[in-house]
Amino acid sequence: MKKFIISLCLSLFYVILAQAQQDSRVLMTVNGMPVTVEEFKYIYEKSNGKDADYSRKSLEDYLELYKNFKLKVALAREVKLDTSPALLSELNGYRKKLANAYLIDKEVADKLAREAYDRMHYDVRLSHIFFSTKNLRSPADTALVLKRAHAVLDRLKRGESFEEIAKILSEDKNSAKKGGDIGYFTAIFPPGFYRLEQAAYTTPVGQIAGPVRSVSGYHIIKVTDKRPARGEMEIAQIFFAKDPAKPDSLVRQRAEEALFSIRKAKMPFEEAAKQFSDDKTTGAKGGYVGFIGINRFEKDFEDAVFALKKDGEISGIVESSVGFHIIKRLRKKELGPYKKEKRAILAKLRKDPRYQLAVDAFIEKTKKEANFMSNAAALQKWIRSLPDSTFLTHKWELPKTKDQTVLFTIGGQKRTIRDMDEYAHRATRKRLRFGRNTKVADAARQLYNDFVKEQVMAYAESKLEEKYPEFKALMREYEEGILLFEISRREVWDKAAQDSVGLAKFYETIKNSDPQFQWEERAKLVTYTIPKSQEVILKKLRRYAKRKAPAKVLKKFNKGKRIVSMERKTVEKSKAPDAVRKLWRKRAITPTVYDLQRKPPIASFTVIEDLLPAGPKKLDEARGYAIAKYQDYLEEHWVKTLQSRYKVEINKEVFESLVKKQ
Repeated sequence: MKKFIISLCLSLFYVILAQAQQDSRVLMTVNGMPVTVEEFKYIYEKSNGKDADYSRKSLEDYLELYKNFKLKVALAREVKLDTSPALLSELNGYRKKLANAYLIDKEVADKLAREAYDRMHYDVRLSHIFFSTKNLRSPADTALVLKRAHAVLDRLKRGESFEEIAKILSEDKNSAKKGGDIGYFTAIFPPGFYRLEQAAYTTPVGQIAGPVRSVSGYHIIKVTDKRPARGEMEIAQIFFAKDPAKPDSLVRQRAEEALFSIRKAKMPFEEAAKQFSDDKTTGAKGGYVGFIGINRFEKDFEDAVFALKKDGEISGIVESSVGFHIIKRLRKKELGPYKKEKRAILAKLRKDPRYQLAVDAFIEKTKKEANFMSNAAALQKWIRSLPDSTFLTHKWELPKTKDQTVLFTIGGQKRTIRDMDEYAHRATRKRLRFGRNTKVADAARQLYNDFVKEQVMAYAESKLEEKYPEFKALMREYEEGILLFEISRREVWDKAAQDSVGLAKFYETIKNSDPQFQWEERAKLVTYTIPKSQEVILKKLRRYAKRKAPAKVLKKFNKGKRIVSMERKTVEKSKAPDAVRKLWRKRAITPTVYDLQRKPPIASFTVIEDLLPAGPKKLDEARGYAIAKYQDYLEEHWVKTLQSRYKVEINKEVFESLVKKQ
């Protein structure tokens, strides 16, 4: 039950209260605590799903349920459950987990995903002048490359031709021949090229940007076109390979024969692919290629693919550098709504370095919001205090002197050298990971940066309720869910399970009024089973079992080794096997049944040993259902007590404003 309540609260995180317009009007007060329209509408819609039609009856029913829920929470607060150390610890644990995920999702993931999704609607055509940073030996070498790039940028600003400079100076020799043109690209760019993507999508057509750093080097880019995204197309093809030993005209002639067979002779495309295609891999699959996107194949081939306007359309003959193609459009993959695409986009982004860049940017932004101030002299003092011999080992211990020199301030809170010492001591694994070859000063600065990030995140988490009303509401749901569980356990569940006297008295009052507490007429059954290989004794066994008790049957037929096995059970008439129900008299015996699927095969029959009349169940025979009924009784009585104990006021005018006229 507790897991269910907490799981219910967790699910609220993904629905996000902000989807509804905030409405701070008070719908009702319970023991002086207000319930706003915003809160009620959210819970109402969450609980009722598609049935949340805002009809009068639906609203009245749910308002009654929510009122009773709030009454129970009011009692929990009155008895100070909300101050119990165990509850506060549990709540803080959930808050920390949720806050971290919430911050990253709201401040980083959502923004990155939305940015990528918006960009995926367009393709951009780029030209670049490229300066490689591959195989450079030092930061100084990288600085020289960057200096060269800036020199080229200055020439471009003075009006020199981008295309001509690209042909001469670009280190991407393939694109240099084309004046730097590298074709169309669409988001999401490969890992390590996020800054290039940023520049590509933010630079106006015809403009130049750079130098832009990527994992490969520096790029000066020119955006030459922007168009609606082509997306991806699922295709099949029939391929005719060019052969240096044959004229291209002969290869094309074979392609024309195949196209004639498809268009005039009505040969299915898949059969033509199997018969004619030189690509035996795709040919064997009816020409199936799969999905293709932009900038992966030669321009003429790509243009022909995306020129096909409807599913099932077949192209003419398309020439490429490697051969001739007949292409069939199977399906175009359209970009769906953001909600549908978001999960797949995030899966890509979380593997991309841009994700960490966005986290770092969030850290820096939060530092500014919190008026972060560092004390460089104090940092140097701390670093100098660290022992070279033990700091990166298990042997390092906290200094006995608690140095209160302020290391940095964040949100008006001071963090001292002593705080830094304690963090470094807690971060034993991090310290050991540096290894003995690492300079203590370098390790210390990294630990300092990690400590700053931890404190920045803690500051951001502390502001969540203030910044995001939906998070505040979510934490209220957590807390009230836990309070509901604890107070219900005390007042209902434990009482119902542990109050044996009260349960017995209650059972006596209801046992004759509920069919669940009544037995139908029952039969006591004994089923005998023997291996089919022993059926020579079957007739004798049946005669004996019909007259004698099971113990005597087993004793007589199991001399020396076990041949006969027996199973007893009592069943109500409506639940008895058909063969038993048809007989339904004492000492009746069912026909023998063979199970030839068993290893070894068996034979079995059932004897009705006795019949029991209908009547009430004993408490022990119906304990589970009786406890459930007792819980309902205690719950009902408890709610009535709460309703008389606490004042509830409902704003009828606000309630009426929620009712949709049918």
